[in-house]
Amino acid sequence: MPASLMMHCDCSHGSNGRSNRSSSTPHLKTHLAFSKPRCGDPGFTVPGEPYCSSGAIRRERNLSCLLWASTLTKRLCLSMMPLMRSTSHVVSGSAPIRFGATQCNRQLHILPQGLFRHLMTSLCRFAAYKGYEMTEHSTILVTGGSGYIGAQLVPKLLAAGCGVRVLDAQFFPNGLDRLLENRRLEVVRGDIRDKPIVEDSLRGIDTVIHLAAVANDPSFNLDPEVSRSINIDCLPHLARSAKRSGCQRFIYASSASVYGINAEPVVDETQPCMPVTDYSRYKAEGEKIVFDLTDSSFETVAVRAATVCGWSPRQRFDLTVNMLTASALARGQITVFGGDQFRPSVHIGDLCRLYTVLAQRDSLDTLSGRAINVGYTNHTVSEIATQVKDVVDSYFNVNVPISTTATDDVRSYRLDSRLMREELGFNFVYAIRDAILEICDRWQSGWFNDSADVLTDPRYHNLLNIRVGDWSYALRSGPSC
Repeated sequence: MPASLMMHCDCSHGSNGRSNRSSSTPHLKTHLAFSKPRCGDPGFTVPGEPYCSSGAIRRERNLSCLLWASTLTKRLCLSMMPLMRSTSHVVSGSAPIRFGATQCNRQLHILPQGLFRHLMTSLCRFAAYKGYEMTEHSTILVTGGSGYIGAQLVPKLLAAGCGVRVLDAQFFPNGLDRLLENRRLEVVRGDIRDKPIVEDSLRGIDTVIHLAAVANDPSFNLDPEVSRSINIDCLPHLARSAKRSGCQRFIYASSASVYGINAEPVVDETQPCMPVTDYSRYKAEGEKIVFDLTDSSFETVAVRAATVCGWSPRQRFDLTVNMLTASALARGQITVFGGDQFRPSVHIGDLCRLYTVLAQRDSLDTLSGRAINVGYTNHTVSEIATQVKDVVDSYFNVNVPISTTATDDVRSYRLDSRLMREELGFNFVYAIRDAILEICDRWQSGWFNDSADVLTDPRYHNLLNIRVGDWSYALRSGPSC
């Protein structure tokens, strides 16, 4: 028995049965090699090989057979790429393979509908006979996926069975180093201001989670031109290219800071955006750019996240909870700037769980074209400092003092996240205390021992990194947005 299966597909005929192949289009003969399924599978025998009823062999068959069936479809379609590129049909080399004849044929435009339906029906019946559910996992592009949030989000997406491609300029150390051996992860080192790289990275993508940005107000204000080029100037090209390439969902990382100063006790999504900084103003403008592209084939949603807290392999100490905790650990004291401002918080674990839910849902339904608030608790900075002190004091048996100093940061808002709970059935599971404990654990384990001072180390602070690095695109070759 040969160790491969030979399949010949004649794709020179359209659905009307007449030839639509030009003289310049090669006749497609597809040669596919697969590991053969295990013998002993009832209802599925390999020609030339005797049926085997051994229970021991049957018990080994399951994963091999399912992988064989799904690989058959994927490799068949991937083998069509030379023909696709020689015709007017533009399909990426890693186009998503959908187990629904209508959607797949609409994307591929290459197999006659009847042939494709027959192939899919046969495979699905075979999988159903084996007791498996043939499900498709999305291929997701995460921009800025090597950063603070991405380094926690990407493992969750991979664990959910998704294929993940990360596009990141890696101005910081790569937070995904421990995952680089994962076969479903592709990390592209590139700048979102590089149009060819963006377009190439979008090939075969179902969903975009757009995290890449110059984060927080001080960092943005240090070099407004560079920050604007990253946060807003390239967004139209990214979003339009995603829609044009066949991407079906665009998840935009906005910010709760778009609410600015608000007199309401709590703000929900019906409140107007009143940004007081350029960073938050461009986040609000970005939402409009993305929402304007929304239609039945391109779902969009903006995540207005509260201030994120917690540990990540690409740690940040310029976020309220994290910064106060680092101050207590590195300096033995906590300095509060202001103190009366309300800062809604969300744990990085919950935020990444939410992004995963948004990426995996069959449809965003009524959330498409809308923004959602994502914040668990609403505390003043002084209240957060007290929580940090309580945890650190107990963890290390110390007595950390708290001091207060004036600040010109007048941003203050409290988030109402009921829409997210009601529409998605999503519940928060992490609290501020969990974030503080995680950082204490990492501190005690020696994770930060290679840093002379975590409060001045550019690896942990966006503002400091921009000061010592070069985030401009002008010095790099290639067309910019």
